[in-house]
Amino acid sequence: MVREAGIRERIGPIIDILVQYYEETDPALGEKTSVAKLEVARHAIFLWWKLYDELMVWAQSQLAGYCIALENPGVTDLFEHENGTELHADEHFLEHLGQLFVRGGSLPENEGAERFVETYLDEAKAHGLDQYKEREALIHPVVLRQLMYELLSGDAEGSKFWRLPARSGLRHLNEWQKHPIFEPRAGQKMGQPFDLKRWKLAALEVVHFRVGLGFRKGKAEQYVADGIGQAVETLRDWEKNDLTDEFSRVSLECARLAGELHEQLTRDPSLEPLNAADYPVYRNRSYLHLALGIHRVLHNRSLDAIREGIRQSRIKKSSG
Repeated sequence: MVREAGIRERIGPIIDILVQYYEETDPALGEKTSVAKLEVARHAIFLWWKLYDELMVWAQSQLAGYCIALENPGVTDLFEHENGTELHADEHFLEHLGQLFVRGGSLPENEGAERFVETYLDEAKAHGLDQYKEREALIHPVVLRQLMYELLSGDAEGSKFWRLPARSGLRHLNEWQKHPIFEPRAGQKMGQPFDLKRWKLAALEVVHFRVGLGFRKGKAEQYVADGIGQAVETLRDWEKNDLTDEFSRVSLECARLAGELHEQLTRDPSLEPLNAADYPVYRNRSYLHLALGIHRVLHNRSLDAIREGIRQSRIKKSSG
């Protein structure tokens, strides 16, 4: 990727805000510095990744290209055949190759890498490697785990307690061995628990959306229960016992908001003249924007789809 001028000017404001947060959240200054501290912490991490985007994507791309060449058969051979030279880990080509998988990676400077990948996919197909049908096949799980292992390297003390176990777990998986950090949490759950919970949440989002439209909650629950083949009491049990985490709670609040703003969001999805700053924030996004996202999803998701999603999620996936 071409290095852009003015990088210091672009990152300056980000660094300034991070320093401001660092100072303003100091516990030594008393309780006043704890106001909205969780969301401030989340916003600090959000900004950290903005800084990463500005300064570190070139490094990520070099490492990604290196991992792609390392873990995909024939990449090195094709490069050496086309260029008449050995592929070294320091080649600029690897940065261009890795850059292809960054959003907006189809840049003029990456055209050579794009042509290379097209040739590679054609040759892989000709040799019966059917898994290489599209570019994304080059970043299969083994490559991604190796890349994440690289990105989590370093000896910064403040993050060792989580980076080192994560690196170890990634390395174990790529060497055909399980690791505790990537094992599901203890306890017995039926089927595919994560997927099942998301479908339960989808059903309750419809309930809360209809409440936002003005329906009594009992009527909204009955409508959804009939549509997905469940009892009203089952839906109430899901909301009371299964959907108590922060993400679910916020999602239901935003589904209700989507119902309250249904006419406005249908008429003008640009959110004008609504002000996102007037609404609470969750993980750096205003409830207003979250409500708009839920509104769009509900517009395209039927109760039949939710019913089928719940049914499929209750079936245990084959390990084969």
